[in-house]
Amino acid sequence: MKALFISIALVISASVFSQNQTEQTKIKDYLDSTLQNKNTLVISDALQNVTASDIYQSELLFSTSYQDGHNILQLRYFIKTANKLIAFKDRNDLLASSAFIKSLNAKKFKLKTEDDGVAFQSLLKLLDNERGLGFFIEDNTWYFNRETRFGETYGLCCYNS
Repeated sequence: MKALFISIALVISASVFSQNQTEQTKIKDYLDSTLQNKNTLVISDALQNVTASDIYQSELLFSTSYQDGHNILQLRYFIKTANKLIAFKDRNDLLASSAFIKSLNAKKFKLKTEDDGVAFQSLLKLLDNERGLGFFIEDNTWYFNRETRFGETYGLCCYNS
């Protein structure tokens, strides 16, 4: 009788365990199906004359349904130079990095003419999707106006070397 009871208990626990494994697998498969990794080449070295590196944006997205859209879990930027990827937590870190400055220097890009200013402003638009509000030069310093908030214009400043 004791052996029969143990056998029945083992059969019941085995069936419960297999259901739990099946349910866990279904849940894991569902969660895996809601994640998407999207890598985008934002700036190509070959298609412009400002920077000597490719710049990528990488997104990890999560979505629970078609109507929900996608929620970005993680967004990072990368500069690719000589088969090396350098990661940045956001666009501002990328723009302020020594790797970005080296990439500008490698193409021997200099802000000298208005055409250079337009080329650099175009590069900034590719990175931040902000409409460039123009630029101006004051005391050999180039100011690139990027956006307006509450009537105030914010900009990025670059020095002519």
